[in-house]
Amino acid sequence: MNETENYHLVRGTILHDRYRIEEVLGMGGFGITYSVIDEKLQQKVAIKEYLQGETATRVPGTKEVIIYDGEAGEQFRAGREKFIEESEKLANLRSEQEVVHIFDYFEENNTAYIVMELLIGETLRERMNRVHRIPVQEAIQILIPVLNGLEKVHAQGLLHRDIAPDNIFLLSSGEVKLFDFGASRYAVTQKSRSLTVQVKSGYTPVEQYQSHGNQGTWTDVYAAAAVFYHMVTGEIPPDSMERMTADTLVPLSKKAVGVRESLSNAVMNALNVFPENRTPTAEMFRNEICAEEVKRRAEEKKKEDIGKMPLWQKCAVAGAIAIALGGAAYVASGAGIRDIARFSNPASSAVRVPNFVNIDLSAAEAMAKDTGIRINVVSKKYSNEILRNRIIEQNVGSGEEVPAEGTVDVVVSAGIQPTNVPDVTGIPKDDALSALGAADLIASFSEEYSYFKPGIVMGQSLEAGSMVDTGSEISVTLSGGYQDVSLKGQGTVGDFTGRFLDEAGQQAQQDHYYIERSGLEYSDTVPRGAVIRQEPAANATIDYYDVVRLVVSDGRERTKVPSVELTEQSAARQLLEDAGLTVEITEISSESVAKGLVMVQDPVADTELEKGSVVHLTVSGGTLANVAATEQRQAAQSQAAQQQAAQQQAAQQQAAQQKAAQQQAAQQQAAQQKAAQQQAAQQQAAQQKAAQQQAAQQKAAQQQAAQQQAAQQQTAKQQNKGGAEAAVSDDAFAKLMGG
Repeated sequence: MNETENYHLVRGTILHDRYRIEEVLGMGGFGITYSVIDEKLQQKVAIKEYLQGETATRVPGTKEVIIYDGEAGEQFRAGREKFIEESEKLANLRSEQEVVHIFDYFEENNTAYIVMELLIGETLRERMNRVHRIPVQEAIQILIPVLNGLEKVHAQGLLHRDIAPDNIFLLSSGEVKLFDFGASRYAVTQKSRSLTVQVKSGYTPVEQYQSHGNQGTWTDVYAAAAVFYHMVTGEIPPDSMERMTADTLVPLSKKAVGVRESLSNAVMNALNVFPENRTPTAEMFRNEICAEEVKRRAEEKKKEDIGKMPLWQKCAVAGAIAIALGGAAYVASGAGIRDIARFSNPASSAVRVPNFVNIDLSAAEAMAKDTGIRINVVSKKYSNEILRNRIIEQNVGSGEEVPAEGTVDVVVSAGIQPTNVPDVTGIPKDDALSALGAADLIASFSEEYSYFKPGIVMGQSLEAGSMVDTGSEISVTLSGGYQDVSLKGQGTVGDFTGRFLDEAGQQAQQDHYYIERSGLEYSDTVPRGAVIRQEPAANATIDYYDVVRLVVSDGRERTKVPSVELTEQSAARQLLEDAGLTVEITEISSESVAKGLVMVQDPVADTELEKGSVVHLTVSGGTLANVAATEQRQAAQSQAAQQQAAQQQAAQQQAAQQKAAQQQAAQQQAAQQKAAQQQAAQQQAAQQKAAQQQAAQQKAAQQQAAQQQAAQQQTAKQQNKGGAEAAVSDDAFAKLMGG
């Protein structure tokens, strides 16, 4: 890790009694660049602080630089002296528009500083990343100022030695400027030559790979031509070290449409591998760029250029690499290294170890095989300087001897440490700063009118939950509140539960109050980003421009993927399962990773996943012959990808079938329930009708019985009356007779 990374000066620090630190613009192996306010002139400028991480440090939060003892301290002091010397020379170019202007330089806090103009615009690298290619005439308009600037720099006895798209600045005004001079030379001493060379693959000529290479004005010419070639073709030229053994550089006229032969020849002359064949000066290169006729100067390769050089040294030139401000060092890799890596002595039982540092792992494996040794990956480390999958350290130094078939342990770069972008929308600036700082992100702030409470974050440039490199910049927009807050009165709070923040904000704006996100909570039922609850509650009455605080769903519970690379398979599985994740494993052979160790994990460590998500592990199955291992690895990766795609497709099909079956079952169940309900209703209706009929029959029977009983009673009554009358007649008759 770059030691300057955590030890920059804090915001508000005053330098030289006039320069107030605002923010960090960039950090590299040799120093830190800040945006500052010149309080004397009340203008923004940039300051570069000399702080080489390998030779000095600083206690975080303090100003003084602590210089290491011994040779490291000597390197620091010599580099600081060079830093000031070259600042003095560059200050002489203050009137030249093609070179960044140096306003001041001074020593303080045991180190040195350069004060320069603050450039507004973009680097050529940023432009290339956006457009890929630049039209020929526009590229010439960029190259000519670069060459003009180099001519003036060379006239001061200086070399740039780091011409690349990163160090060419395109101002918003249309001007082109060179910056970041001399970074690779600040640590040069007679006692140590290990930090005297800076390389960027494709732009760096061969002499810069050598600690005692013949460097001169032609060195910058090569890099400038490489930049032009990249601008016009969209491709970086092959590495110069590879071109020494097999020059695969295609002429510019055959790579880009509309390039005249004279222009192509001028560029190819400046890109000649060997300095003696190359265009010697920036002035000559500029003249050839503009000339109507230019003859191609063919390369004259001399056997002694590479044939007399021990082959291990050809690979080990990378040992002289230094990391410059804001840039990473690169060395030749791939086929070029394989062709020159065989340097073992067949008559001896010992072999000399190549320099593997900053070499891609696959290329290092090939070098090791050609040398007659093996490399063993013992760990991986994050690095801001060494690209992912390149070697950071080796336990046996370059040029030292080991037994034939011996092993060299290496540490491999895991690249820049990733970080999860936190969700800071809807929270106060200080809370957002803390969250972004904890994620190692660099924040810049702006302000706009908004329905969020003033001072609350209303937007962020990086998507929440995404993975980015630590040290990445994130733009944060703060709310300035409403433009007009003159309205007086009260309003009713809406019901925001289940609604997203932008919907809530639009309602709040319509009803003249503010919103603020007061918390995040996991939820299995409320979608991520939607409101779970609010304070005050819905329908409450509040004054205009008061604040409604919202607790927002963070979705289903998630977990960070633990780092398991180079961990034994069973332990890796346990770690992942303990984190609530599911594990899938693919096994492939490896020449450099011990059997049973995890080689690659996907997703990478620190990615946030919902619990139950799948993490794919690629595990070493042990070593085979290098060619067979490579083929098997490629086949296994392809097969794994196909299997994964097939599994995903099968899972999707199964899910679709299950969904269809569930829908069909639900429909059938609904139909059955409906039929049963209809049948029950019919049965109930029939039963009711039968009951009614039975009741009617019973009523009729009762009526008939009553009628019959009445008739019987009437008959009996009549009979009784007749008997009585007969008895009376008999008595009367008897009386008459007796009387």
